[in-house]
Amino acid sequence: MSRRTPVTLAAGGKNEHVVPAGQIIIPDLWGVARAVQSGKVLGSREQMADLIKQVWHLAHDLHNHALHQIDLTPAEILSTAGRDEE
Repeated sequence: MSRRTPVTLAAGGKNEHVVPAGQIIIPDLWGVARAVQSGKVLGSREQMADLIKQVWHLAHDLHNHALHQIDLTPAEILSTAGRDEE
């Protein structure tokens, strides 16, 4: 996948939209994980839960994107190189 590859986020949902893979921002959960390990709260519990849910949704969307890709062999890819889509 390149940074220009279109990825559908929230497929089938009211917020469905397509973005280039390079524009997908993955929230940094490192601080959240460390806070959970130490029993501390980083920001509010609601903020921590929102970050975790954002990453869950992104993982789900990227997984669906990967599952719906056409599997081509290297020979098939080379045989279609340079052809315009009709």
